[in-house]
Amino acid sequence: MAVVSSVNVLGPETVELGAQSLCDEVLLLSGRGHTAEDVERASRMIKAAGFRLILQMMTGLPGDTPERSIETARKIIALHPDGVRIYPTVIVRDTALYDLWKCGNYREHTVEDAVEICAELLPMFEQAGIPVIRLGLNPTDDLSGGDAVGGAYHPAVARY
Repeated sequence: MAVVSSVNVLGPETVELGAQSLCDEVLLLSGRGHTAEDVERASRMIKAAGFRLILQMMTGLPGDTPERSIETARKIIALHPDGVRIYPTVIVRDTALYDLWKCGNYREHTVEDAVEICAELLPMFEQAGIPVIRLGLNPTDDLSGGDAVGGAYHPAVARY
């Protein structure tokens, strides 16, 4: 679970957690190194300490389904974060996911797949009053130059 914080002159005010999924099977198959309970416990602690909480979720990870992504969104909403980032899975050259994909052990999450599931997720967060502060990976020269070899990468998908 990646942790990122924003800092002002008085110290950190926002903590951002890379939850990715709140389905333990997806987390295990993706090698994320944490459980859904770890994310839930950390989120409660962050909020109780008075920090703003941003949660990152990913769609299309190994073992993920649209139903599991929707359930992850529901669980994230129940944690009352101050914002969410949604990252559809991108296959990046020379990563463990790339190796799974090349061996045929992972079916890529296409741009079309990502658009379809994100079209369901966005209204859920909007209805809950939780801003989606990013949708899709920020385009970079490396990703656009060939490091993104499959999955849901397209410069026009990124927004916010």
